[in-house]
Amino acid sequence: MYRTVSLLVIALCVVGLGGVARAEITVSVTINGEIDEMLPLLEYLKQMGAGPGGTAEDPLKLHVHSIHGEGATPEEPVAEAPPAAPEPAPAPTLGLVNAAVEPAPVTAGLSALIRVQVEDAAAAVDTITATVENTLIAVDLFDNGTNGDVTAGDNVWSANVLVPAELPAGGYTISFAAYDADGNTVTIPGPAGEQTPVTASVQVEVVRPEAPASETTPAPAPPALAPAEE
Repeated sequence: MYRTVSLLVIALCVVGLGGVARAEITVSVTINGEIDEMLPLLEYLKQMGAGPGGTAEDPLKLHVHSIHGEGATPEEPVAEAPPAAPEPAPAPTLGLVNAAVEPAPVTAGLSALIRVQVEDAAAAVDTITATVENTLIAVDLFDNGTNGDVTAGDNVWSANVLVPAELPAGGYTISFAAYDADGNTVTIPGPAGEQTPVTASVQVEVVRPEAPASETTPAPAPPALAPAEE
């Protein structure tokens, strides 16, 4: 079996001229080979007087610290990993979600409920505005239980609006925007770090009201006259 033997050899040497000073030198030696090859070397060192404690004539001291198995090497001390840095606190959630218009489709000349849910953990939003693109229609939404808002303080901002009777039928986009107490657009960091406005949108279909049916029933057409007999 292949073994690795770690030896610690301590020799006392004379330092300086005249031999007046002595110093202890520690030498660590690692020998690789078969254990059968190690035994003659250890025996030779023993014959030289090497061994625990040494002697006064030959102060060489030998210590066998460890013998490792095949392919193994002396274990090195493992440095402890530094403590992981604390993760940064998540940014407060801020956004507009679940935008909707009821009923669907919307009928020109009738009322409709416009709503959007506001996620605003930092309380940055003061006003929500809904704008119908390609028209002059713009309304403020509320979360105080007034102006058509269903429930106060539920973070669902809404308003009940009258759809203009003259609005042509077709598809429209309603865009929502958020503003702070100073009237500035509320923004969040974009993918590249740029500030992006907090917005949302929803598609709505507008239809024309059905023409009312006539209240009077037209009189039936008189029967065709038969030709007179000669």
